[in-house]
Amino acid sequence: MRKHSFLILPAFILFLNISFSCGESFDEKEPEIIDLQNIEIYNLNNAGEEPVIVEDNTPIPQEAYAIRIRPIPQQKLSENGYYQLYDKITRIEVIDISNNVDISEYFRIIPNQYSSGNTELSEYNVYIFNGYPADIDIALLTFLKAGEQRFAISLILESGRKLSAVTPITTLY
Repeated sequence: MRKHSFLILPAFILFLNISFSCGESFDEKEPEIIDLQNIEIYNLNNAGEEPVIVEDNTPIPQEAYAIRIRPIPQQKLSENGYYQLYDKITRIEVIDISNNVDISEYFRIIPNQYSSGNTELSEYNVYIFNGYPADIDIALLTFLKAGEQRFAISLILESGRKLSAVTPITTLY
């Protein structure tokens, strides 16, 4: 016993050193604060397994119509960084341009692997994926007037600032 007792103190010191010198885990790291500069908007056809961007005025069935909102950060981000928005998104607004009417209540967020599963446009959190804020896909839940449509989409930020863009013209049937 006496022969091994002198090893206990160095082993204990080594254990403490390893315990306190382990690298920071992802959860303990301070996030880099970023801000959004703008948004890009795309019309989607959500009829298949995955939503598909419709780049021309190809008609889309109303039951399959969705919009992709792509938040654009002010600075270039690295893929493995840990980020948090300085000015958080508090609401997503959808305006029917032809009637100048807020129709946000007719849309819901399509949950994906980067979202919290919450579908309400009034309670959205931005998640960072591969160094960029994750796209936000919102789906139309009701039928609108058939024909050509355009929508103004706005992200309302905590400070009251609005980031807005207009969808390309699309034909809903």
